[in-house]
Amino acid sequence: MRAFSTGFPGRPASCLRAAALIATTSIVACNPSTANPLAGSGTGGGGTTDRTSTVSFYDLLMTGTTGSSPVSFKSNGTVKASLVTYLGSAPNTSVPWPSTSPLVSFEVTDGGTTRFLEQGRLLVNSAAHSAIVFGVQGSSDPNLQPNLVVAVRDTLTPTAGNAHVRWLHAWPGVGAVDIWSGIPGAEVRVVQNLAYGQISPYGDITAASALTSLHMVITPAGVARGVADHADISAVSQVTSVGAYLVPLIYTVSNFSSPGSKSIAIYQER
Repeated sequence: MRAFSTGFPGRPASCLRAAALIATTSIVACNPSTANPLAGSGTGGGGTTDRTSTVSFYDLLMTGTTGSSPVSFKSNGTVKASLVTYLGSAPNTSVPWPSTSPLVSFEVTDGGTTRFLEQGRLLVNSAAHSAIVFGVQGSSDPNLQPNLVVAVRDTLTPTAGNAHVRWLHAWPGVGAVDIWSGIPGAEVRVVQNLAYGQISPYGDITAASALTSLHMVITPAGVARGVADHADISAVSQVTSVGAYLVPLIYTVSNFSSPGSKSIAIYQER
């Protein structure tokens, strides 16, 4: 699994694959029960570990000035992934849990004694999941403090020429957004009213030819593109028609509140 980030025109990622997207459906943001089911402490213990799920972990956690690094993920007290860089990922880790307690405890630390969060999340037996930590460590705003989304990955095979894409709003301090995608000048709105911390359902995106790059515009919810754009992102070509993708909205510079720091990351989930 590789992650790429891309920002504004003239700043394409260095590892792009030739592909492009034309959006064909409109996705309305939601909070599916598997994406952010229950907050709070969960032990996950108290029984035989007769269930197993697969989890891929992603680090989108920030401090007030930079990405938090390193980050370790624990499940039921056992370290499952240690990431050394902001935007790092660890794919396909086996997480056992007992059927008597499906609320699995997840803990995120700095790899040592500092705990960023501990929350319980539901898993689906034998299913693959993506677990993403995001937020701002040390923020005085309770809405921006570290949080964890755990969402089931789909197993559908896209039809020829399509890719599955889902989006996570991880821009601290930014209200709900709409996401536009397509050939430059002909973008259509593919996600509506995605609030901070929400992950969208998968949407089928039709790939354009390998010679045409995708263009993305992210606006405040309900605002037409070009009026008050949060980000105008071009030369996105690494999303092909071969799988499913997680695309979080992220910051790419040291100070997350700096103008011009908004961007995206692209992870191929399968």
